[in-house]
Amino acid sequence: MSLIEVKSLKKMYKFGKRTLKKISFNIEEGEILSIIGPNGAGKTTILKSLLKLIKSGGEIKYKNNKITENDIINDFSYLPEDKVLYENYTPNEFIKLINNIDKKFNLKKALEYLDNFKIDKNIKLKKMSAGKKVLFYFIITISRNSNVYLFDEPTIFLDSITKKKILEEILKLSYDNKTIIFTTQILSEVEFISSKVLILNNGKIVEFDYIDKIKSRYIGLLTSNDLKDFISKKNIVNNEYLYIVDKKKYDTSLFKTEDLTFETIYEELIGGHENV
Repeated sequence: MSLIEVKSLKKMYKFGKRTLKKISFNIEEGEILSIIGPNGAGKTTILKSLLKLIKSGGEIKYKNNKITENDIINDFSYLPEDKVLYENYTPNEFIKLINNIDKKFNLKKALEYLDNFKIDKNIKLKKMSAGKKVLFYFIITISRNSNVYLFDEPTIFLDSITKKKILEEILKLSYDNKTIIFTTQILSEVEFISSKVLILNNGKIVEFDYIDKIKSRYIGLLTSNDLKDFISKKNIVNNEYLYIVDKKKYDTSLFKTEDLTFETIYEELIGGHENV
């Protein structure tokens, strides 16, 4: 049984613009699902739909039942796309405020994170850098005892060392059987952290599977033959082409082959077209 199951999720805004076009996916307990795709693909819309922050069509199940507001309040933590805070509070004041209103918030853990990440607890948030604010908001999110954590671009504005620490903290959550869904534009993060990957483009799912299966599904075929079924086609030299294809559709032993990186697979799935 999947912990979260999404069926035919759709969202239409004004003037008939469809952001999500009947997408379906599932995630098991303890898994990390990365949702990736170009800007405007619908990544944030999925997260907001799961949390009932916006009205969407389709069906969302949690623990095999229709998700409720109580489920979201009790079991979900969310780091939003817009990291907007109470600018006149200090971190120390802010976490105490949250501790007073949220019984699932762990004040001791939050204080430990502030020390570990070297965040000044007594400086007003409005005086912090963009990166420090993102880091503080991340700390608030993971200091809540939840079953499901949704992170919308949690490493934006952060330096490479801090990004790695953030990803390691997310991995620790999954080791504790917590379930994570996060969005990012950084493919190296996806490879480092993900169990499953959902590739989204123009509101549709282009690919959804365990990351190792996605990486093993596609291959490059080098040939001068005219192939008909391919993801993309690029002229290499003279009349030889590199075709990016699904392995299942060809006997690859008949061709010269080229292994593909996850980045190449992603780019060709998103923008797959002839380039000759």
